[in-house]
Amino acid sequence: MTLRELYEKADRASYYSRQDSDIYDALNHAGLKVYLRVVKEMRGFFLKWDESSLVLAPGTDLYQLPSDLEQIVNLGERLQSSSDRYYKMAPADVNTVGFLWPDIDVSWAPMASRYVYYGPYLPGVPTPAVPPDTTLPGKQKAQEVFWVRVAPLPTDTRQTRLCYTARYVEIVNERSALMLPSESHEAMLAYAIAELTRRNSDGLSAEYEGRGESDMTDFLAGYVRPRQIDDGPFVSPYIYDMD
Repeated sequence: MTLRELYEKADRASYYSRQDSDIYDALNHAGLKVYLRVVKEMRGFFLKWDESSLVLAPGTDLYQLPSDLEQIVNLGERLQSSSDRYYKMAPADVNTVGFLWPDIDVSWAPMASRYVYYGPYLPGVPTPAVPPDTTLPGKQKAQEVFWVRVAPLPTDTRQTRLCYTARYVEIVNERSALMLPSESHEAMLAYAIAELTRRNSDGLSAEYEGRGESDMTDFLAGYVRPRQIDDGPFVSPYIYDMD
């Protein structure tokens, strides 16, 4: 379904009783719920690879991450313009050796980087919002932007390969992007209708909430979990010989 179709179905199921802003709020609430359930089920579902946004510079240990980053899945580094492999940077607490004694090489394996990182985290001072990009439908103001700190202090320029979970794209109007797969739209629609009818104190709200949970279970079990099926056919027997 398109966003317009979701809007029309939610509007009809709630008896055309809510304003446009209410319907988009409900669709956004439902979409975020589906997104969070998917990320909890499989952290590599909304995955992005980036080899250009983060460059380690000499004398700099604090870096801003891409604005759509939600979670770091993997971070590697190598000398800039090098054809060498990427060496995995390990996440570390700020109280570990890498941060307390930055002159000590903390790498533990040939494939490991000598650099560690802490993050992603939000700075104490909120990042100023930027005007929306009107050239892209659904592009919203910048939200919280995460940062990362590395140790020890870099002494040369190093390219990074950042693999991360992409942040949820909010739904605010008819021009917003719809980032969720179509297989999840039935669950999303049911959650949205439940929210809209709840605002009307309608007893059908619980019924739609239950339908959303049922559709969500089917979506997770039948679509999200079996992401890879390239090991050949497999049949689970329903009778086991316990002798």
